[in-house]
Amino acid sequence: MADFISFDADIRSFETFVNEVIKVTGDLRLPFIQIGTDIYKSNKKLFLLKSKGKFIDLAPSTKLAKTKKLGSPYPILRGFTGRLEKSITKNTDRNAVFEVSKTSFSIGTRAKSKKGFLYPLALQEGTRKMPARPFLFIDPPRVKRWTQIIRNHFDDRYQEEGWTS
Repeated sequence: MADFISFDADIRSFETFVNEVIKVTGDLRLPFIQIGTDIYKSNKKLFLLKSKGKFIDLAPSTKLAKTKKLGSPYPILRGFTGRLEKSITKNTDRNAVFEVSKTSFSIGTRAKSKKGFLYPLALQEGTRKMPARPFLFIDPPRVKRWTQIIRNHFDDRYQEEGWTS
């Protein structure tokens, strides 16, 4: 088992597209960094929610505890330590995982509660007592943005190298 929480997506057409571009360019580090920046920027929005958003609402006891400690139960993902938020909104955070190679990248978090509980995993996948509230996900708008980032990179490389079709 990895020592960090990450996600894998089964989006075959995007994966096929990425693999085809890798075959031609051999190096997608720059667009992977740009995609990572997009993910961190999108994640910041999760911590600006002033309601439950699309998440299942908190239990009444959790709402009360968060209101007492933080002044509000929202955003739902904001915990008491802020470790998760920092680790998925800032790639420089000590708990952030952001690794890029020519052909792949990983993004995730090593954040744990003060007692060592894998709170991010519990949020991502849910538990017996808590519904899943995924914070690392791939949806159609993100795939569209990421595809455009890679296309722009490919077009730039195509022009730089003087390739002809």
